[in-house]
Amino acid sequence: MVVNIHINRSYNIWTLNEHFNIISITTTPTGVFVLTVFGAVAQIERDYLKDRQMEGIAIAVTAVKYKGRKSIEVPKLWDKYYKMYKEKTIKAIDVIKILELKKTTFYKLINQYEESN
Repeated sequence: MVVNIHINRSYNIWTLNEHFNIISITTTPTGVFVLTVFGAVAQIERDYLKDRQMEGIAIAVTAVKYKGRKSIEVPKLWDKYYKMYKEKTIKAIDVIKILELKKTTFYKLINQYEESN
């Protein structure tokens, strides 16, 4: 949660109108409370956003406009470079560059390939 990440740091809240420091966030119980409230409000906003997104996807699915993420296409030279990678004659980063893949896509393809064989 956001609060746990920032609790070990030192923050100050300054007002724009009065030009003075209201709360030192991590050094007083009131400051920790304010940070917790801010974190809760941010989490509620994220939850609302996720709900609206899911509602939009549900509407698009019923209207046959949403088909989900496209599946990963296996590159044409995949077998050749996969074999070289497994024999350790080429590094993963080199295969990623040659086949113009992203790192996560490369490892997903390896998992798919090994599950199917």
